[in-house]
Amino acid sequence: MRCLLLACLTTSLCAQAAPCFAGNDSSTSVTTSISGYGFTAPNVFAYQFQAPSTGVVLAGQLYTGNVNLTPGFETLELWDHDPTTNAPGFRLGGGTWQIAPGLGVTWQGCNFDQTVPVIQGNDYWLVWTDPGSSRLPYEPGGFTLPMMRRSGVNWLVGTPQPLKYRLFCNYLESAAVSNLGTACAATNGRIGVAFTNEVPNLGNAAFKIEGSGFAPGALAVLAVGWDPNWSAVPIPGAALGCTQNTDLLNATFGLAGTGTVRSNTTVGAAGHVRFPFAIPASPGLVGLFLSTQLAGLDAGSTAAIPFSFSNAVRFVVQ
Repeated sequence: MRCLLLACLTTSLCAQAAPCFAGNDSSTSVTTSISGYGFTAPNVFAYQFQAPSTGVVLAGQLYTGNVNLTPGFETLELWDHDPTTNAPGFRLGGGTWQIAPGLGVTWQGCNFDQTVPVIQGNDYWLVWTDPGSSRLPYEPGGFTLPMMRRSGVNWLVGTPQPLKYRLFCNYLESAAVSNLGTACAATNGRIGVAFTNEVPNLGNAAFKIEGSGFAPGALAVLAVGWDPNWSAVPIPGAALGCTQNTDLLNATFGLAGTGTVRSNTTVGAAGHVRFPFAIPASPGLVGLFLSTQLAGLDAGSTAAIPFSFSNAVRFVVQ
């Protein structure tokens, strides 16, 4: 299914666009089984699918959750297909999000650190890394995909599974969350992107803005604005293509993670950034519009402002 094009007023927020490609996503039916916990390494699963149409993938989701290993992280990546080994070949793009036990089992995922073109009829692999004890994103009786599991550097054939997945031609949105502008790549070729899996409900102490695709350990900045009529503008002194996608009311500093999907929030998963944004239970905040953008220090940049900049994540408190 092709992505839908949304035409929204700058002061409005739109529902999530339809996925470009999806499987077993028309219901919330999901297995009660959880992934195993291996003491030597996290789980790495791969699922093969054929692109039903040509497009560009920017984000992905799985129907999963984890209330057992927190804090922790999950990654979702898109790989090409190696016809010689009939296994995943090279990583094309992907991202990381923090496990949010308060969400339960639901659609969750991330924006990708690359713009990934896919060609109709070609084979690709969705590669999911979880720390263990995550709800397996499988629909009982659903349509199955070939599955493999990584062991060290080897891919081992597994039992085909009815994966519940969605891939999007746009950055992740919801009824109360939208995006503005584009993200610009760092000199390492990765694109630092911003997103949230949380709902900006009144009193949601777990609400946060996340980012993926930044250099591990890099200085990260969260800019916050509140102008719904802001338009993306080039940033003087930054690399070509970098835009300021929000006005600036406040800024908070942090660091991108350096660890694995089993790391705590102090270390964080490599390239992932997390800024808590608790929403107080104050009725006067309902309807408040806020806009956020991430920036990550790019050590290889020779620009006067050596940062890469994300899309803006805009939301209205519900």
